[in-house]
Amino acid sequence: MKHKLVFFSFILFFLLYHCATIEKGMLDRDWSIRKNTQIKNCSFSSNTITMWRGNNTHSFYGTGSIPEKPKKLWKFRTAQYYERSKDRTWEGTGWSGQMSLFDGYLYAGAVDSYLYCFNCHTGKLMWKYKVKNSIKSSVCLYQDKIIFGTRDNHIYCLNRTNQKLIWKKKTNGDVDSSACVYQNKLYIGTEDGRILCLDPETGKIIWKKHTEGSVESSPTVLSNIVLISSFKGFLYCFDKDNGKLNWKFNTGDDTDSSTVIYKGKIYLGCENGKVYCLTLKGKKVWEFKALKGVWGTPALKDDRLFVGSDDKYFYCLNTANGDVIWKFKAKDGIWGSANVVGEKVIFGCMDGYLYCLDINGKLKWKFNTKGAIFSSPIIVDSVIYIGSRNGYIWAIGEDPYKKDSVN
Repeated sequence: MKHKLVFFSFILFFLLYHCATIEKGMLDRDWSIRKNTQIKNCSFSSNTITMWRGNNTHSFYGTGSIPEKPKKLWKFRTAQYYERSKDRTWEGTGWSGQMSLFDGYLYAGAVDSYLYCFNCHTGKLMWKYKVKNSIKSSVCLYQDKIIFGTRDNHIYCLNRTNQKLIWKKKTNGDVDSSACVYQNKLYIGTEDGRILCLDPETGKIIWKKHTEGSVESSPTVLSNIVLISSFKGFLYCFDKDNGKLNWKFNTGDDTDSSTVIYKGKIYLGCENGKVYCLTLKGKKVWEFKALKGVWGTPALKDDRLFVGSDDKYFYCLNTANGDVIWKFKAKDGIWGSANVVGEKVIFGCMDGYLYCLDINGKLKWKFNTKGAIFSSPIIVDSVIYIGSRNGYIWAIGEDPYKKDSVN
């Protein structure tokens, strides 16, 4: 009997040690929790994603590389939100919700009215914060703060450490726009037809300006200007310090796509199917027209622009003249924004697949989330995080042990 106890004790010790070694190995092998940093007085970073489209010009898409043979690392099922006024059930992540990640924690707003925080490596739920309606705005991380808009007509600012409310700002409409903090000022749009410049510490209004129609796009900030587009088909350029209107450009239709500033030019899409290239003074350089609307924000690399359309095509355009270099046909509309890292580009589609193409338009792989994808992915340390409308939040990457694994 004594020998059996010793034997089973040894086996138990071996299993516990082995499990601990596996867990440590998963962290050590490209899974280590690294300390992230942010640019001083701004809500963006050079080594992680902490705001919509990565930085103030919407031109930073991720770190590491896009996996060659992806598999599910973990997934989490969000709740459902029933909206009586429209007899509609919401779940998962919506347009344009993109997640943010800092110091090993993934932050995701969901249409079930919760803001979630996960351990990014394991998917363990660390905490969740309830608001009164859906969250479609992307999370903005700034210093110790979490800033996001909601469909309960508020902008929230929470303490990232203890989740206590620091401040909230009442608006007269939904807030699908995502915040950008640049040089200690917070910029965000609202569906009551305004762009707000706030003090990120207190939520106090520094300046506000009305737009023609509601604002669902997110502000782009550079030097002394801030850009934002509206429902009535205008792109506005304001002075970032005092809100003075510098110029506005008529896009011709509802413009929910956010602008990108890249190599001294402005790029944006529009619901009439057009993609525009403008100068920083608001003068049109070229336009391209897809067969249906463009809701996603373009991604750019070198001399190429990548964007999807509701016409089911994903386009690669020449940034010099807007000519089509290639196009790829999916099985449904593409509303989310693409990300390009290295020589690959990824995007979600309403057919439920996350697609990965090489820089020349060849399909490398597709991952089935089994739910329409309206959101935009992020890539941090070679792991892709994306939400789908069947209620799931996904982490997708390489198997740290079975390198020949195929989804």
